Amino acid sequence: MIYFAFTVISSIWTMLEVCVDSVDSAVSAADGGADRLELCAALSEGGLTPSLGLLTTVKKLVQIPVFVLIRCRQGDFVYSSDDMDVMEADIQSMKKAGADGFVFGCLDESGAVDQDKCYQLLRVAAPLSCTFHRAFDCTLHPEQALTTIIKLGFVRLLTSGQAPSALEGAALIGRLVSLSAGRLTVMPGGGVTPQTAPALLRLTGVRELHASARSARSSALDMPAGVTMGAASDERHWLQCDPAKVKAIKRAFVSGKED
Repeated sequence: MIYFAFTVISSIWTMLEVCVDSVDSAVSAADGGADRLELCAALSEGGLTPSLGLLTTVKKLVQIPVFVLIRCRQGDFVYSSDDMDVMEADIQSMKKAGADGFVFGCLDESGAVDQDKCYQLLRVAAPLSCTFHRAFDCTLHPEQALTTIIKLGFVRLLTSGQAPSALEGAALIGRLVSLSAGRLTVMPGGGVTPQTAPALLRLTGVRELHASARSARSSALDMPAGVTMGAASDERHWLQCDPAKVKAIKRAFVSGKED
C-alpha cells in the first residue's frame, strides 16, 4: 500500500478550531476569532456530513479555513461498501465546492483503524489535509492506532483522550503528543472551555484546541404545544456558537490563564 505523505509544520502559535452546524454558528465562530471551522450537520448526533449548500454559503461568508466532516450516518465507524460510496461522493463534491480539508475516520470490527478504508478516502481527498476524528476514542489500542494514523498520512488527530472530556483524558493526550514527535498535530476536543483550555495546554503541550463554544437559543415562533419533529427534538430551543465563548476560549488558551 502507498501512503500519503503530508508535511506537518509545527508552530509556536495556538490554534482554535470550532465545530459548527449552521451558517449563523459559522459566522459567529469566525467573528469570535476561530482560526478554522469544522463544518458539520447534526452536532446533536455527534456530527454528520453537512449539505453542499451549507458549505458553499459558509465559504462565501468567512475567510478562515473550512474543514468538512465526512460521516454519512450516526452510530459506529465501521462502514459498509455502500457507506464508503456515499462518503467518497461527498468528498468529491465538497472538494469542488471549496473545502479546505476533511475530517473522518474508519474502524474495523476489532476496534482498530481500518487502513484500507481510510486510505480509500484519503486518496479521494488528496491533496487536501485530513484530520482523523474521534473515532480514535473508540479504538482498543490507542498507541497502535496513532502509529497507523501517522503512517496513513493524516495531519491531525482529534481526541478526548478516550475519556468523557479532554481534560479527563489529558494523560493519554500528553502521551500521544510525545509519541507523535511532531509528525502530526494532536488536537484535544470534548468539554473545552475557557476554564479547561489553560490546563490542557499545561498538561499536554498541545497547540491546537477543538471546541463548539455554544450557548442556548430560543425561538420567537409561537408553536403549538406538544409538536416536535422527532422523539428527541425540541424546535423551540437549540445550541448555537457564541462568539463571546470563542473569544474567551482563545484568550484563555493563548494566555495560559483561566478566563
